Amino acid sequence: FYQKLARLRQENPVLRTGNIEFLIATGKQLAYRRADNQQQILVLFNLEESSRNFKLPTKGRWTNLLENSTINTDQVRLPSLTGLILKK
Repeated sequence: FYQKLARLRQENPVLRTGNIEFLIATGKQLAYRRADNQQQILVLFNLEESSRNFKLPTKGRWTNLLENSTINTDQVRLPSLTGLILKK
C-alpha cells in the first residue's frame, strides 16, 4: 500500500508542488485539494466511526487513483476509517 502511495506521489507532481487548499478539517474528517494549472487532486479521509458524505468541489468525472476507476458525481460516501484520492 505504501509503495502505491509513493508511486502516486511520483507520478503526480501536483501532489508535491501544487497549491494546497483545505476544504474540510472538522472532527475526524479531512479533505484537501492540491492543484496547479493542469491538474487537481482531492485527498479525503474519514476517521469517524460511521460513514460520511463528502461534497466534491466540482461535479464531473474523477479518477480514483487508489482503485484505478472513475466516478462521475459531485459527492462521495466514505466508509468509516477510509480514505480516497481523486484526480480531475
